[in-house]
Amino acid sequence: LDGDMKRPSLNFITGGPSAGKTSLVGQLTRSHFQDEPFFIPGLDLPEGSVVWVQTDRGAAGYHNIFSSLGLLDHPQLHTINLTDDSHLHKLTRPENKIEEYIRLEKLRQTIEQRISGLGAGTVILDLYEEFQTGRLGDSHRMSYESRPNLRWAVAMNVCLIGIPYTFKQTTLKKAARAQDRQAGSLLGQASANYKIAIVDPEETGKACYYLHVKPGPGEGMPCVHKVQRNQQGFF
Repeated sequence: LDGDMKRPSLNFITGGPSAGKTSLVGQLTRSHFQDEPFFIPGLDLPEGSVVWVQTDRGAAGYHNIFSSLGLLDHPQLHTINLTDDSHLHKLTRPENKIEEYIRLEKLRQTIEQRISGLGAGTVILDLYEEFQTGRLGDSHRMSYESRPNLRWAVAMNVCLIGIPYTFKQTTLKKAARAQDRQAGSLLGQASANYKIAIVDPEETGKACYYLHVKPGPGEGMPCVHKVQRNQQGFF
Protein backbone atom coordinates (compact mmCIF):
# COMPACT_ATOMS: atom_id res chain seq x y z
CA LEU A 1 0.00 0.00 0.00
CA ASP A 2 1.27 3.42 -0.94
CA GLY A 3 -0.43 5.74 1.49
CA ASP A 4 -2.10 6.18 4.85
CA MET A 5 -5.67 7.09 5.67
CA LYS A 6 -5.94 10.73 4.71
CA ARG A 7 -7.91 13.74 5.77
CA PRO A 8 -10.45 14.30 4.54
CA SER A 9 -11.74 10.85 3.63
CA LEU A 10 -14.48 8.31 4.37
CA ASN A 11 -13.34 4.77 5.21
CA PHE A 12 -14.97 1.52 6.36
CA ILE A 13 -14.12 -1.48 8.52
CA THR A 14 -16.61 -4.31 8.04
CA GLY A 15 -16.99 -7.85 9.31
CA GLY A 16 -19.38 -10.34 10.85
CA PRO A 17 -20.67 -10.24 14.44
CA SER A 18 -17.78 -10.33 16.95
CA ALA A 19 -15.25 -10.47 14.10
CA GLY A 20 -13.04 -7.88 15.81
CA LYS A 21 -14.05 -4.60 14.17
CA THR A 22 -13.90 -2.52 17.35
CA SER A 23 -10.70 -4.27 18.47
CA LEU A 24 -9.03 -3.50 15.16
CA VAL A 25 -9.97 0.19 15.36
CA GLY A 26 -8.70 0.29 18.94
CA GLN A 27 -5.35 -1.17 17.88
CA LEU A 28 -5.16 1.30 15.01
CA THR A 29 -5.79 4.14 17.47
CA ARG A 30 -3.14 2.85 19.92
CA SER A 31 -0.52 2.63 17.18
CA HIS A 32 -1.35 6.19 16.19
CA PHE A 33 -0.88 7.51 19.74
CA GLN A 34 2.35 5.55 20.19
CA ASP A 35 3.62 6.91 16.87
CA GLU A 36 4.26 3.35 15.68
CA PRO A 37 3.49 1.86 12.25
CA PHE A 38 0.32 -0.21 12.22
CA PHE A 39 0.83 -3.93 11.63
CA ILE A 40 -0.87 -3.51 8.25
CA PRO A 41 1.80 -1.60 6.26
CA GLY A 42 0.76 1.88 5.22
CA LEU A 43 -2.51 1.84 7.15
CA ASP A 44 -2.00 4.65 9.66
CA LEU A 45 -4.20 7.45 10.94
CA PRO A 46 -3.51 11.07 9.99
CA GLU A 47 -2.07 13.62 12.40
CA GLY A 48 -4.39 14.83 15.16
CA SER A 49 -6.47 13.55 18.03
CA VAL A 50 -9.14 10.85 17.70
CA VAL A 51 -12.86 11.23 18.40
CA TRP A 52 -14.73 7.94 18.96
CA VAL A 53 -18.51 8.27 18.51
CA GLN A 54 -20.14 5.33 20.32
CA THR A 55 -23.73 4.40 19.50
CA ASP A 56 -24.48 0.78 20.40
CA ARG A 57 -23.40 0.56 24.03
CA GLY A 58 -22.70 2.81 27.00
CA ALA A 59 -19.24 4.06 27.88
CA ALA A 60 -18.89 1.23 30.40
CA GLY A 61 -19.05 -1.22 27.49
CA TYR A 62 -15.79 0.17 26.13
CA HIS A 63 -13.94 0.14 29.47
CA ASN A 64 -12.23 -3.24 29.07
CA ILE A 65 -11.00 -2.72 25.53
CA PHE A 66 -9.78 0.81 26.27
CA SER A 67 -8.07 -0.36 29.45
CA SER A 68 -6.38 -3.29 27.71
CA LEU A 69 -5.03 -1.04 24.96
CA GLY A 70 -3.92 1.74 27.29
CA LEU A 71 -6.50 4.12 25.85
CA LEU A 72 -8.47 4.75 29.03
CA ASP A 73 -8.44 8.50 29.82
CA HIS A 74 -5.92 9.11 27.05
CA PRO A 75 -5.67 12.90 26.54
CA GLN A 76 -5.85 12.58 22.75
CA LEU A 77 -8.87 10.24 22.69
CA HIS A 78 -12.25 11.95 23.00
CA THR A 79 -15.50 9.99 23.20
CA ILE A 80 -19.12 10.88 22.45
CA ASN A 81 -21.64 8.30 23.61
CA LEU A 82 -25.18 8.33 22.24
CA THR A 83 -26.39 5.79 24.80
CA ASP A 84 -25.34 7.86 27.80
CA ASP A 85 -26.19 11.26 26.31
CA SER A 86 -29.95 11.89 26.46
CA HIS A 87 -29.88 14.78 23.98
CA LEU A 88 -28.00 12.84 21.31
CA HIS A 89 -30.10 9.75 21.95
CA LYS A 90 -33.28 11.68 21.14
CA LEU A 91 -31.79 12.78 17.83
CA THR A 92 -31.60 9.16 16.73
CA ARG A 93 -35.33 8.43 16.95
CA PRO A 94 -37.26 10.21 14.20
CA GLU A 95 -41.05 10.26 14.02
CA ASN A 96 -41.22 9.82 10.23
CA LYS A 97 -38.97 9.46 7.20
CA ILE A 98 -38.80 13.17 6.39
CA GLU A 99 -37.79 13.95 9.96
CA GLU A 100 -35.12 11.25 9.71
CA TYR A 101 -33.15 13.33 7.23
CA ILE A 102 -33.50 16.41 9.43
CA ARG A 103 -32.35 14.61 12.59
CA LEU A 104 -29.29 13.24 10.74
CA GLU A 105 -28.19 16.77 9.89
CA LYS A 106 -28.84 17.88 13.48
CA LEU A 107 -26.84 14.91 14.78
CA ARG A 108 -23.89 15.73 12.52
CA GLN A 109 -24.04 19.43 13.42
CA THR A 110 -24.19 18.72 17.16
CA ILE A 111 -21.21 16.37 17.04
CA GLU A 112 -19.24 18.77 14.85
CA GLN A 113 -19.87 21.58 17.37
CA ARG A 114 -18.78 19.40 20.29
CA ILE A 115 -15.48 18.35 18.73
CA SER A 116 -14.63 21.77 17.36
CA GLY A 117 -11.33 22.87 18.84
CA LEU A 118 -10.16 19.36 19.77
CA GLY A 119 -7.74 19.17 16.85
CA ALA A 120 -9.34 15.96 15.62
CA GLY A 121 -7.71 14.20 12.70
CA THR A 122 -9.86 11.07 12.91
CA VAL A 123 -13.52 10.51 13.81
CA ILE A 124 -14.76 6.93 14.35
CA LEU A 125 -18.47 6.21 13.83
CA ASP A 126 -19.23 3.08 15.83
CA LEU A 127 -21.82 2.19 14.53
CA TYR A 128 -22.13 3.78 11.09
CA GLU A 129 -25.84 3.02 10.59
CA GLU A 130 -26.83 5.86 12.91
CA PHE A 131 -25.49 8.26 10.28
CA GLN A 132 -27.19 6.84 7.21
CA THR A 133 -30.78 5.80 6.43
CA GLY A 134 -30.15 4.04 3.10
CA ARG A 135 -31.23 0.43 2.70
CA LEU A 136 -29.98 -2.35 0.48
CA GLY A 137 -31.85 -2.71 -2.79
CA ASP A 138 -32.10 1.04 -3.39
CA SER A 139 -28.74 1.95 -4.93
CA HIS A 140 -29.70 5.55 -5.70
CA ARG A 141 -30.78 6.21 -2.12
CA MET A 142 -27.67 4.51 -0.73
CA SER A 143 -25.37 6.57 -2.95
CA TYR A 144 -27.19 9.79 -2.13
CA GLU A 145 -27.02 9.18 1.59
CA SER A 146 -23.34 8.17 1.67
CA ARG A 147 -22.35 11.51 0.17
CA PRO A 148 -23.44 13.65 3.17
CA ASN A 149 -20.99 11.77 5.38
CA LEU A 150 -18.19 12.29 2.88
CA ARG A 151 -19.13 15.97 2.69
CA TRP A 152 -19.14 16.01 6.51
CA ALA A 153 -15.62 14.58 6.56
CA VAL A 154 -14.52 17.27 4.10
CA ALA A 155 -16.17 20.03 6.12
CA MET A 156 -14.42 18.88 9.33
CA ASN A 157 -11.22 17.95 7.47
CA VAL A 158 -11.03 14.56 9.20
CA CYS A 159 -10.47 10.93 8.39
CA LEU A 160 -13.93 9.44 8.99
CA ILE A 161 -13.99 5.71 9.80
CA GLY A 162 -17.36 3.97 9.73
CA ILE A 163 -18.01 0.61 11.41
CA PRO A 164 -21.21 -0.82 9.89
CA TYR A 165 -22.93 -3.62 11.76
CA THR A 166 -24.26 -6.72 10.09
CA PHE A 167 -27.89 -7.72 9.63
CA LYS A 168 -28.03 -11.47 10.30
CA GLN A 169 -26.58 -11.02 13.75
CA THR A 170 -26.87 -14.58 15.03
CA THR A 171 -26.28 -16.78 12.00
CA LEU A 172 -23.19 -18.97 11.81
CA LYS A 173 -23.80 -20.29 8.30
CA LYS A 174 -20.78 -19.56 6.12
CA ALA A 175 -22.65 -18.38 3.04
CA ALA A 176 -24.99 -16.16 5.08
CA ARG A 177 -22.08 -14.59 6.98
CA ALA A 178 -20.28 -13.81 3.73
CA GLN A 179 -23.43 -12.24 2.32
CA ASP A 180 -23.94 -10.33 5.55
CA ARG A 181 -20.40 -8.93 5.62
CA GLN A 182 -20.62 -7.86 2.00
CA ALA A 183 -24.00 -6.23 2.61
CA GLY A 184 -22.54 -4.17 5.44
CA SER A 185 -19.74 -2.91 3.21
CA LEU A 186 -22.26 -1.79 0.59
CA LEU A 187 -23.71 0.90 2.85
CA GLY A 188 -21.24 3.54 1.78
CA GLN A 189 -18.75 1.95 -0.56
CA ALA A 190 -19.47 4.35 -3.42
CA SER A 191 -17.98 7.22 -1.39
CA ALA A 192 -15.40 5.18 0.52
CA ASN A 193 -11.65 5.47 0.34
CA TYR A 194 -10.09 2.61 2.35
CA LYS A 195 -12.28 -0.48 2.81
CA ILE A 196 -11.11 -3.11 5.31
CA ALA A 197 -13.09 -6.35 5.57
CA ILE A 198 -12.51 -8.87 8.38
CA VAL A 199 -13.25 -12.42 7.28
CA ASP A 200 -13.56 -14.64 10.37
CA PRO A 201 -13.14 -18.41 10.98
CA GLU A 202 -16.92 -18.90 11.14
CA GLU A 203 -17.06 -17.79 7.50
CA THR A 204 -13.92 -19.49 6.15
CA GLY A 205 -13.94 -22.64 8.28
CA LYS A 206 -10.24 -22.08 9.01
CA ALA A 207 -8.58 -21.26 12.33
CA CYS A 208 -7.45 -17.79 11.27
CA TYR A 209 -8.72 -14.40 10.16
CA TYR A 210 -8.20 -12.66 6.82
CA LEU A 211 -8.07 -8.87 6.57
CA HIS A 212 -8.95 -7.70 3.06
CA VAL A 213 -7.64 -4.17 2.52
CA LYS A 214 -8.72 -2.11 -0.48
CA PRO A 215 -7.16 1.37 -0.66
CA GLY A 216 -8.65 4.30 -2.51
CA PRO A 217 -8.18 4.94 -6.21
CA GLY A 218 -4.53 5.41 -7.10
CA GLU A 219 -3.35 4.63 -3.55
CA GLY A 220 -2.12 1.09 -4.03
CA MET A 221 -3.20 -2.45 -4.79
CA PRO A 222 -5.67 -4.48 -2.70
CA CYS A 223 -4.02 -6.97 -0.36
CA VAL A 224 -4.95 -9.72 2.10
CA HIS A 225 -3.37 -10.28 5.54
CA LYS A 226 -3.66 -13.62 7.36
CA VAL A 227 -3.78 -12.99 11.12
CA GLN A 228 -4.69 -14.55 14.47
CA ARG A 229 -6.41 -13.13 17.58
CA ASN A 230 -5.14 -13.53 21.13
CA GLN A 231 -7.16 -14.40 24.24
CA GLN A 232 -8.18 -10.73 24.64
CA GLY A 233 -9.52 -10.64 21.11
CA PHE A 234 -6.80 -8.48 19.58
CA PHE A 235 -5.04 -9.18 16.31
